[in-house]
Amino acid sequence: MDEGMGLASMEAGSEVTGPAFSASGLRVIMALDRQRLPGLRQALMAAGMEPLPALTADDMARYAVEGRGDLVLAAASFRGLSLQHLEEMRALGLRVVVIASDEDASRYAARGYAVISDRSAPEQVVEALAAAAQVEAPGPLPGPPAELEEEAPAPDEERGLLVTICGLKGGSGKTALSLGLGYACAQQGVRSCAVSLDPVASDFQAYLGLEVAWGIGAAVDAVDLEQAVGRELRSVAKGFDVLCGPYRPTGMRAVNEVLAQRVVGFLRRRYQVVVVDAGNYPTEHGAAMWAICRADRLLVAITPELPAIYRAQVSVRMLQRLRDGSWVGVVICRYRGGRHHWRDREVEEELGLPVVGTIPEDEGAASRALDRQVPIAAVGGRAANAIRRLALRVIVTEVKRR
Repeated sequence: MDEGMGLASMEAGSEVTGPAFSASGLRVIMALDRQRLPGLRQALMAAGMEPLPALTADDMARYAVEGRGDLVLAAASFRGLSLQHLEEMRALGLRVVVIASDEDASRYAARGYAVISDRSAPEQVVEALAAAAQVEAPGPLPGPPAELEEEAPAPDEERGLLVTICGLKGGSGKTALSLGLGYACAQQGVRSCAVSLDPVASDFQAYLGLEVAWGIGAAVDAVDLEQAVGRELRSVAKGFDVLCGPYRPTGMRAVNEVLAQRVVGFLRRRYQVVVVDAGNYPTEHGAAMWAICRADRLLVAITPELPAIYRAQVSVRMLQRLRDGSWVGVVICRYRGGRHHWRDREVEEELGLPVVGTIPEDEGAASRALDRQVPIAAVGGRAANAIRRLALRVIVTEVKRR
């Protein structure tokens, strides 16, 4: 193989000596620039491989999630492609080969990707793909053990209160509530951190206008977890930080139950309160379910209209069995009153859970918060006052009692 080709194997110390088996039938998802695509596509087909070109990085991710590929061939220069995208491919158990310039090659090789020079001929790329296919695929991340025991803190070690917020449908106000409670706690002298474990979408970045590289995804395969997480923490206000979720929803596949426990455990040693946005319940995502099961305080965000309350009945009964008597409270969000919105007493009677807070609809405050990219509790108004009262009653009082 001539010097135009440089391959860094996924497994340290392995060498590429050309394909030692038939690569016929290998399905290759191709995230390549348009000018490079035709020649490589023909070379793959000539070798018996099945090319699947992706027009965008989103297409690449969708093909991978749908199980349509065995291996990913991606150019570092492909429009919209990021390291986060490639990490998601590995989290799905796919081998990844990156075509990169000599200047960028070390960046990808250092993270364990197979890398080939962008000056390589199509035949050499085919050889690299066949060689990469021989390397054992990373496979899906291992699931949590049947019984997961949390690490016990040292006797003199501070252990923050874990507050998890989940919803029973989209748009119930989980993100605004999570950020608002974290901010309100900090305003009352309690160090807090909000973490997104929402398996569908992490809205912290967009809500607060944050520049985030990896979020909690930085902890995946990190040699020093605390250092990796510390780099991704973003300060919102004095005493209030946030840890965003991965850039894309599929990135949450790499954040499993064990990793969530380690990250949240580290944060609980650093903050007095850790507020987790766990997305909607029920969910099959292990990290979100762990946060729901192990929370010291579980807040269920609902909207008070009749259809939402009826839909909530089954899910709430499941939550009660899951929590087995542990603390659960309902927070009514976006309350406007009137005959179509149920009052707290009616909700309690219907769901069998205490309503611990009612957050009124406050469109003016919501607009100001979005304009300034701050938590709604930071802009004043009826909703902010209600969130502050909820934080004091449910969280701050408990922290100070400890």
